[in-house]
Amino acid sequence: MEIPRLIPIDPIEPDPEAIGHAADVLASGRPVIVPTETVYGLACRPDIPGAVERIYEAKGRPETKPLPRMVASIEQVRKYATEWPDAADRLARAYWPGPLTLIVQSVDGTLGFRIPDHPAMLALLEACAAPLAVTSANRSGEQEAHNARDALDALGDGVPLALDAGPVRIGKPSTVVDVTGPEPRILREGAIPSSDILSMAPRSE
Repeated sequence: MEIPRLIPIDPIEPDPEAIGHAADVLASGRPVIVPTETVYGLACRPDIPGAVERIYEAKGRPETKPLPRMVASIEQVRKYATEWPDAADRLARAYWPGPLTLIVQSVDGTLGFRIPDHPAMLALLEACAAPLAVTSANRSGEQEAHNARDALDALGDGVPLALDAGPVRIGKPSTVVDVTGPEPRILREGAIPSSDILSMAPRSE
């Protein structure tokens, strides 16, 4: 029996079988549309050869733009980060899980990391037992998707599976903060106001 490309899942208590199937698709190097609290994402296993290239192809995204990572815990980020400044630690403990992406120096270069505040996405990260490269599930430059059907329609046949957890809760992308320098820098305004971010990680005088 053919498995449907769009699988409805409970956003709070996702079906382990559906999560396991998505993890298997990711392990095969293919991308999966995933729910988060911000917007729907397009995920892959960056440790599988060819997986990242499939995301760039599906989105029409320039390959010069690195894909941020989603992880299940701060400890997991720190395994990959080569530098973890005080500002990163304060912000992570204040806003993770949540709509904050932190740019840090990692073993793979300068990369963004985030712990999503979505039970289904966290279950998938746990099932994969590895960071996932995740970007918004839309064609590059177009509107972000707030539901799985719109994401699947936008990305077409290049994506074999979408996990449908219903409409997103926030509907804005994450706030992106670069903590690689002496002061935190807001690279993208998002769901968390920049004033809140800077109050947690004040600039030096």
